[in-house]
Amino acid sequence: MKKLISSVLIVFALAYISSAVELVKDGKAVSEIVIPGDSSLCVKAAAGELQRRLAEMSGAKLPIVDKVSPDVKNQVYVGESEYTRNLGVKLDDIKFDGFKIVADKNYVVLAGKDIYLFEKYLAKFANVPRSARNKAWEEFKGH
Repeated sequence: MKKLISSVLIVFALAYISSAVELVKDGKAVSEIVIPGDSSLCVKAAAGELQRRLAEMSGAKLPIVDKVSPDVKNQVYVGESEYTRNLGVKLDDIKFDGFKIVADKNYVVLAGKDIYLFEKYLAKFANVPRSARNKAWEEFKGH
C-alpha cells in the first residue's frame, strides 16, 4: 500500500512540476531517467516504476541511463548521485524513509534514504515479538 501511495504522489508531483520541466512532448520523450551506476535495488525499482507510470500517462517511454546523455535536454534523477550533489540537492535533512522532489529549469530530482539502513538495524530484533519490533521501528523513525 505504501508503494502505491508513493507512486501516486510521485505521479501527481510530476504532473504539477511538468510545466517547469518538459519530460514528454507530442508523445515523445524529451528527457531521460538517470540513476547511479551502482544503484540499489530500491532506486532501480523506483526508476522502473516512474518509467512505467509516465509511459501510461503520456505514451512515451523515457530511457533509464546511468550517465547523462549530452543530446538530451532534460533529466529526471532518481536516487542520490554525484549528479544530484553537483546540483546542490542534499539529503542530510531526510529522515530514514523520506524523500525529496526538486525541480528546476531542466531537471527533476527524486531522491531519498533507502530502507536497507533499517534492515541492518532490525536484524538484531529477529527473535523479538512483533509488538516490540513495531515499537523499535517507530523509535527508529523518530515518531
